[in-house]
Amino acid sequence: MKNSELADLDATAVAELIQLNQITPTEALEATLDLIETRDAQVSAVWNVLADRAVKSIKNGLPNGPFRGVPFAVKDLGLKIEGEVTTHGSTYFQGDISSYSSELTKRYESAGLVICAKVSTSEFGLGPSGDTDLHPRTNNPWDITRIAGGSSTGSAAVVSSGIFAMAHASDGGGSIRIPASCCGVFGFKPSRGRISYYPVAEPWSGMSTQHAITRTVRDSATLLDCTAGNLPGDPYFCPPSTNTFLSASKTEPRQLSIGVHLESADGINPDPQIAQRVLAMAKLLEDLGHKITFTKLNFNLTEVAKLYGVITSASIRMLIEERAKSIGREPNQDELLPVSRTIYERGAKHRAVDLAVTREACFAASRKISEFTEQFDVLLCPTIAELPQKHGKFDMRSSNTDEYMSTIFRFGPYTALASIAGQPAMSVPFGFSEEGLPIGVHFSAAFAQDELLFQLAGQLERTNLCGFPKVKQ
Repeated sequence: MKNSELADLDATAVAELIQLNQITPTEALEATLDLIETRDAQVSAVWNVLADRAVKSIKNGLPNGPFRGVPFAVKDLGLKIEGEVTTHGSTYFQGDISSYSSELTKRYESAGLVICAKVSTSEFGLGPSGDTDLHPRTNNPWDITRIAGGSSTGSAAVVSSGIFAMAHASDGGGSIRIPASCCGVFGFKPSRGRISYYPVAEPWSGMSTQHAITRTVRDSATLLDCTAGNLPGDPYFCPPSTNTFLSASKTEPRQLSIGVHLESADGINPDPQIAQRVLAMAKLLEDLGHKITFTKLNFNLTEVAKLYGVITSASIRMLIEERAKSIGREPNQDELLPVSRTIYERGAKHRAVDLAVTREACFAASRKISEFTEQFDVLLCPTIAELPQKHGKFDMRSSNTDEYMSTIFRFGPYTALASIAGQPAMSVPFGFSEEGLPIGVHFSAAFAQDELLFQLAGQLERTNLCGFPKVKQ
């Protein structure tokens, strides 16, 4: 099989070829390593190739899971792999070798996946651009002068460019969905508690969750079937699905009540080209038999957005202090980007009561969001308010952290709602701008209604009218 032929397949199709002995896991790995060599030069998304580890896992025998032998990439943030470094996008964490594997890593391996690369992220997941001091900045495969989104920057870029069929990603405010939109691929954020963060308790006070960026709905659904499930002691519980997510993706949804809004909770309106795609999606949904209602959000989250910085600064302060304790020194001036350093320093100034107040405000906002969502089966809106921006727009070397954060919120004012409320949400590719840039539209549903979103995603993919990458299934 030629490398380009492998790049034309989704992960399910690759697994089927391996199961039928038409290709071997070693051949799939070698093809992927060649794709990294040839295609990543343009996007600079792969930070660390784990070839030796991948070869060893194949030689040791792979579990007979649904993705047996399929090459897989993980975001270099949060997820731990025993014996490998997790940098969190920061030079301060170079050499931070993990002594254990996260539960999610173990579930990936039990599914038969061959983890063979770490991919780029913004430093500590604090922005929509993979531009750090660790490696060359990551470029959008559709236009290398522009960002690929973030913080799951590399995950979206390698999937969009065909290097990997799917890649691990995480999302604390839109970090799966925003890069998926920027790169024209499918990004699904599960409900809070759907995937265990074990042994970590609750990154970003429960706002963050993990899953993947994929090119097809069935890959995302099958992967979630492999990784979903709580462990004893997890701080959040999500009711198990009634059926598999894969079966949901193949099931036609009932007539859905779908609320549509263009304006964000803070009064931001999207680029006209993005608005046009949302309206076109509303028309497509109506043609599919769903009930469309145009609405406006009846709450404002400006103050909550300001308080959100308390959670991020406390979380990052804790992470860096753990690193400092392990190596016996705090970060040097050049080991943190200026925005990260400011947020790290603010984490020492906030009081315990500040974090308590912020958490209460987020929970109160979650109730408002959930009450509004309950009026509909699904909400449709833009994923981002602006098209993928030129490099330099979101620069973590800025001396003005507050302006940097404001710029981010203006770019992506929609996705944080589902993170605050713990709701499932997804970005579905749906066409291009006049400049040829991908545009994604955003769907969210009530807590634990992940199956419903997969039903809708599968229906939209089957129309062949959305922007799902053309792959052989």
